[in-house]
Amino acid sequence: MNTLKTIITIAIVLFALTSTQQTQAQTKEETLEWLRTNGKEFVNVTDRDSEIVNGSTFNNRRVHYISDIDEDGLIYRMDAYLNGEKKDEYSEYYHIPFKAFLYEDVETLSNVKAGMENNVYGFYIRFYKENSQTPTGFWLYYDINKEKDAKRTIKAIMHMAKLSGAKENKQIF
Repeated sequence: MNTLKTIITIAIVLFALTSTQQTQAQTKEETLEWLRTNGKEFVNVTDRDSEIVNGSTFNNRRVHYISDIDEDGLIYRMDAYLNGEKKDEYSEYYHIPFKAFLYEDVETLSNVKAGMENNVYGFYIRFYKENSQTPTGFWLYYDINKEKDAKRTIKAIMHMAKLSGAKENKQIF
């Protein structure tokens, strides 16, 4: 009788172990494919503001987006326009290797409303520039109606960062 109980107990434990091992995290390739398919769509937004200089009103527009994603990282762009004319001197371009990101849980990232647009919000994403010991960052803007998808995109970016050996933010407070 004890032998039967032992065999049943071992069988239950083995079954439990094998079923939990089948639940795996996404591979680097799967995450990269998801980012290429979905990631660019969720963080492509435009924000606007206006300013008055010497009595003249200038309408500013900034288009924020991820322009490309490859095995090593992503390209984030912010194209600036002043009264409809593109101004390269105010535009930003970052090629950020995944390993350069500061790995953080999306729930701990700063998230604020951006500019005059009611539906544009942004997460502050930090990364290390080459040969720097201090992280810098950029705002990854998204439409508030797509917040869940934007968070999924950031989680995928952070997953790629972790798989690529990125430093982890260990600040408690």
